[in-house]
Amino acid sequence: RWELCRAGYEFSLVDDLFVYHRGIVRFGSECFNRKESARRINIRRYLPILTLFKRKMNLLYPSTKDSCAIEDESKLY
Repeated sequence: RWELCRAGYEFSLVDDLFVYHRGIVRFGSECFNRKESARRINIRRYLPILTLFKRKMNLLYPSTKDSCAIEDESKLY
């Protein structure tokens, strides 16, 4: 949806298909530790890809740089 916005398309999301629930996990439990470890691995993989994506969008669609919000990395931590 970010690239569609940057390309100038106007659209409305009827339902955010990608919303999910992480479940209820107690801090310090084995399940929590596994989930936290996986989350950190995914963030380390995601951030360089997000940086490249933003750079590509800025090259392809410079006029919409300030009009389409792309996820803020600080929200991942």
